[in-house]
Amino acid sequence: MSPYGGSAVELPTPTHPLYPRFYTLPKNAGFITVLPLVYAEIPDHVVDHLHALFNDIVRDGRTYPQEEELTRQQFVDYFLSYNLFVGFYSPINLYFTVSHPPRRDSSATDPLDDGVPLVTSPPISPGFLSHYLNSNVPLEEVIAGMYYIKPNYPGRSSHCCNGGFIVDPRWRGKRVGITLGKSYLYFAPRLGYKHSVFNLVYVSNVASIRVWDQLQFIPSGIIPKAGRLKTADGKGEDQEATGAQWNDDE
Repeated sequence: MSPYGGSAVELPTPTHPLYPRFYTLPKNAGFITVLPLVYAEIPDHVVDHLHALFNDIVRDGRTYPQEEELTRQQFVDYFLSYNLFVGFYSPINLYFTVSHPPRRDSSATDPLDDGVPLVTSPPISPGFLSHYLNSNVPLEEVIAGMYYIKPNYPGRSSHCCNGGFIVDPRWRGKRVGITLGKSYLYFAPRLGYKHSVFNLVYVSNVASIRVWDQLQFIPSGIIPKAGRLKTADGKGEDQEATGAQWNDDE
């Protein structure tokens, strides 16, 4: 459902098919493949894991505005109802031979490096997920983060998208966040969006602000006392929030 009432907002027309993007983490820390997914393709136990991860972030009370945990259906409606992207970790290179390696991650010098396309793969299907969903490996060791892309406004402004990002706390500090951010800059225009607007980026979320600064987002303003967030000691305090945007003028 749209936050503006009525049915779901109409999506823009995609400009390209969506294929996974393959990224090398710095310092030989492994690889992230960002998979575009839709709800119907995701196994139930993976949805359950993503739901639990989201509620962990809500309970933490420091980055998302929700004060109450979401039911599974509420989570599906909020996070999985449009386009979902999941960052899957692998310690080894699953796709490229030594003679045809992916480009090394160049985030130190080029924060807009957008990875390597896996164009030889078929359209995303449950079978493709089997690369990552070995029953012997816990999902928290495979799923490093996730984000959605959906319209920020209805109708005449539905070409402006919004993204909601989560990095599993166990994966923080490994540059997973900026890797997901790079993939967002790649995928959003290919979904047909012309602009991106982040409504709430709390100023206390230093890691998030650092990512969007590095990716050359434009701060669009400060909203004083925009959130009743928890602090590290568990007490709440007001926080300011900033919006950010990019423009695709091509």
